[in-house]
Amino acid sequence: MHPCLRVPELVGEICSHINVQDPADSLSTFHIDHPKRGDLVNLARTCRMLSSHAFPLLWNTVTLVNLLRCLPADSFELRRTKNGSMETRVMHLLRPLRESDLERVLFYTGYVKYLCSDAFYHDISALFPVVSGWLSENTLPKLRALGWFHTEIDVQHIYPFLTPKLTEISVSVASGGALTLLSTLPRRCPHLKDVRLLLSRNSDNRDPQAVQAVSAFVRELHDLEVLSLDPEIDGAALAHLAVVSSIRDLCLEQITSSPLSPNSRPTFQSLQTLSFAEAEIHSPINFLAWCKNTPLKDFAAECLASPSAEDVHRLFLAVAGAITHSSLGHFLLNFDGDPSTPPDPTSLIAFNSFRPLFSFGNLVSVSMESTVGIDLDDAAVLQMARSWPRIETLQLDSYHGTSHPRTTLRCLEAFPQYCHHLTKLCIAFDATVVPASQNLTLDSLEVLDVEASPITIAEPVAEFLAGLFPNLVELKTLAEDYDAEDLFLSAAYGYSDLWKEVASLL
Repeated sequence: MHPCLRVPELVGEICSHINVQDPADSLSTFHIDHPKRGDLVNLARTCRMLSSHAFPLLWNTVTLVNLLRCLPADSFELRRTKNGSMETRVMHLLRPLRESDLERVLFYTGYVKYLCSDAFYHDISALFPVVSGWLSENTLPKLRALGWFHTEIDVQHIYPFLTPKLTEISVSVASGGALTLLSTLPRRCPHLKDVRLLLSRNSDNRDPQAVQAVSAFVRELHDLEVLSLDPEIDGAALAHLAVVSSIRDLCLEQITSSPLSPNSRPTFQSLQTLSFAEAEIHSPINFLAWCKNTPLKDFAAECLASPSAEDVHRLFLAVAGAITHSSLGHFLLNFDGDPSTPPDPTSLIAFNSFRPLFSFGNLVSVSMESTVGIDLDDAAVLQMARSWPRIETLQLDSYHGTSHPRTTLRCLEAFPQYCHHLTKLCIAFDATVVPASQNLTLDSLEVLDVEASPITIAEPVAEFLAGLFPNLVELKTLAEDYDAEDLFLSAAYGYSDLWKEVASLL
C-alpha cells in the first residue's frame, strides 16, 4: 500500500475528487448506473481504508429503489412497463421478506443524507406495506433531504422518512392525502429550509383546497431559504414571506393576490433569486407589488402566452419600482409563443416600455423572447448600451423576427463604445445598407444572432462585422431554430443563405 493511503485526509480527498457531485444539485448522482458510482465502487473494493471513505459518498445520495435493491436477489425483480413514451420499472416481491433480508438495507441507510423516490420511474408500491414496518426515524439518522413523488395511495408511507433533522423536502401535493400531510409537516420537521411543492401537469394550481392548505403550511415556516411552489398561495402567506428574513430563492407560478396598501417598509430583504414558471404575466406583476427595495440579483419569468404590449409595460414598471437598482444582475423574460401562427403587430414592445430597465446599471445578462420583438432604432440601442456597461449577454429574441427593424448595422457600433464585456448578442437590424467603418472594435464578442435581419449583399456586411467584432466565432439566424416549412418565417429563410455566406467570409 502506498504510504499516502495511510493518511485519512488524503484518502478522503481522493474519494471526494472521484465523486464529483455538483454541490448545487444534491440529486446529481442518484442513478445507480452513474459512471462515477462505478469508479467509487471499484475504489471501495480495493482495501478497507478506501472503502471506509468511499461508502459514505456512495450512499450519501440515493434513490429508495437503489436501497431496496440491497435485498436478496431472490426476493424481488424489476419489470419494465411502458408509461406513455416513458418506461417505468415496477418492483415485485418474489417471496415473503424475512427480517434478516433487511440487514444490508438498514446498514446502508445509516449513510444516507439525500433520498429520493419517484413512482414515475420506479414503482415500489408493492413493497411499501412490507418494509414500512422496519422503517422509523432512527433508520435514517443522517437524512437531511427528501424527494417524494408518489400518488395518493403511497402518500401515507412518507411518514417514516420525515425526521426532525430534515432541512430539504420536495414533494408532490396533487392529492388530498398530500395536502393533509402539510398540516403536520412543520411540527415533524421544524428545521425545514428548502421546500418544493409540485403538482402534476393536469392539476389546477388555483384549486381552493390546495391554496388553503399550502398557504397555511407556508405561514408556519419561519427559517425558509428556498421555496418553490406550483400551487398558488394567498395574500396572508405572501405577507408572511415578505418578512421572513432568511428567504433568498423563490420560484412561483400563479399569484393573484395584491397587498391592500403599498408597503411602507422594505420587504424580502434577503431575496436574491425570483422566478416564475408557466405563469401568466399578471403573476409577477402582482408579486412585485409585495416587494419594496428588494435586493434581487436574478429575475426570471416564463409566461404561458404572449401578453399585450400594455401588460409588458406594466411589468417593466413593476420591476423598476420594486427591485433595488444596484442589485439586479440577470433579467430573463420569455413568452410562450407559437411560430406557426401569424405574428400580431400589436404585440410589438414599445421602446418607452423597455426603458425602465435602463435604471439597472449592473445588469450582466438580459434575455427576452417575445412574439415580434422590441421597437428599437439606432439611438435607442445607443442608450441601452450606455445604460448597461457591465452586460455580457444580451438576447432580444422574437419568434417571428422583428418586423421591418428600424435598427441598422450602425446600431452595432454602440457596443464597442460602452459594453466592453459583451460576449453574446442577439438583435435584429437592417443590413441592406452598409455604413462606413468608424474603426471601432469589440474583442469580447464571440456569438452574434441576427434573427431575420434583412440583407442583400454578403461581402460588405462580412467586412463590416469582421472589423467590428474581430473574435466572432459564431453567426446565427432565426432560420436555424425552426422548420423550413414555417410559412411565417419565409423572410428569415430568404435571408438565411446570405447570412451563411457572411459566416463563411468571417
